[in-house]
Amino acid sequence: MNTPMAKMVLSIRAAVVPAAAAVLLARSGSAAVLEFPVTIRNTYACIDISVGTPPQNHVLVFDTGSATSWIANENCVDGGCDNVSGYPWKAYDSDSSVTSKDLGIYDSISYLGGGTGGEVYSDKFSHDGLTWTQTFISANQTSMGFIAGEGFFGLAFSSIAEEDTKTVMETLMQDRQVDVPRFGLYYGTEFNDTHGHPGKGVLTLGDSHERKYVDGDVAWVPGKKDSGVYELWRSNLKTFYGERKDNNGNIQNNGSLQYDLGAANGVFDTGAGLIYVPDATIDAVYDSIGWNYTALLHGDYLPSCTDMNSTWSVTFTFESDESSDFTNITLTGDQLKIPGFAYQTDKCNPPFSTSGSPHLFLLGQLYLRNFYSIFDFGGLKVEDYNVRIGFGNLKKEWRGI
Repeated sequence: MNTPMAKMVLSIRAAVVPAAAAVLLARSGSAAVLEFPVTIRNTYACIDISVGTPPQNHVLVFDTGSATSWIANENCVDGGCDNVSGYPWKAYDSDSSVTSKDLGIYDSISYLGGGTGGEVYSDKFSHDGLTWTQTFISANQTSMGFIAGEGFFGLAFSSIAEEDTKTVMETLMQDRQVDVPRFGLYYGTEFNDTHGHPGKGVLTLGDSHERKYVDGDVAWVPGKKDSGVYELWRSNLKTFYGERKDNNGNIQNNGSLQYDLGAANGVFDTGAGLIYVPDATIDAVYDSIGWNYTALLHGDYLPSCTDMNSTWSVTFTFESDESSDFTNITLTGDQLKIPGFAYQTDKCNPPFSTSGSPHLFLLGQLYLRNFYSIFDFGGLKVEDYNVRIGFGNLKKEWRGI
């Protein structure tokens, strides 16, 4: 049931997504606030969730770019799927859960070069007294063998979910398990690996903690509908601007890409690793910060991590939550540092890649990790949704690189 835009996002995303933690529960009146500590496994940000009766723990990658959750089943783990992640997968065993229900539907999710498929099930997802019935795919095949978890924890919108499934957050909202229709995300300070235990990061369902994490005000951008419904966490992008300064603060390079309002999309996707820009603009993006994309492609230039510094920056201009204004969000080079390029510790990965679409900017973990991010539905019922996405600069004590 993925639409063209949703399929595009699924097909171009690279190999950084989310993995393990423990879920803490805080009560707020009659409903719950779920706090999932984030564990980073080989760059994958993950959470732990208990599934079934009796409960079995599963490590899932949380993903704002897809809707239907899935967990690898016994057939997949026992050889039906090629696990090349370096981490063992624990299989979902429907026969071991008395609350497991096979809904009699086979669903599949398409990715570039493959996909994930299996029977649709409902079962109990739980932690510390909060239990709800969640639909998901019990996957007997997947091409996602590189992820450091047993499946995905879908956090996009149910409008693009597979048949007879819903997203985790919308299930909680519609069952009135949560009162506040939003979730918040702080990645933590370690982005490659938290060495087998949760880091400082936390995914909060049913509330957000901007007072704790944010220095100053939250910058809000409005969500954008597709064919009258919300599908992905995305907003209209008006301008992309890059510049580089010399040691005296004088501008050496700069460049701006302008779009008619509604012509370009910024999709905020925890399941993507880098920042992905339209193919036709990739040369201009690198030119604006004083780099050469062709040299990067041919291996003639390997970026030193010392090149990832505050002398250059990129700015995204989004449609604002205020109808007449725009919101500028700027990242400096030192905020986009990913060491280990070409297996060299002193080399850093180029921060931008191509999205495969003439109008799509896919803003993944490399973008989101620099902010406290708030994903706000604006209402508990679909007909009341007024979606917006908020980004707050982190207080000094919560910053990473």
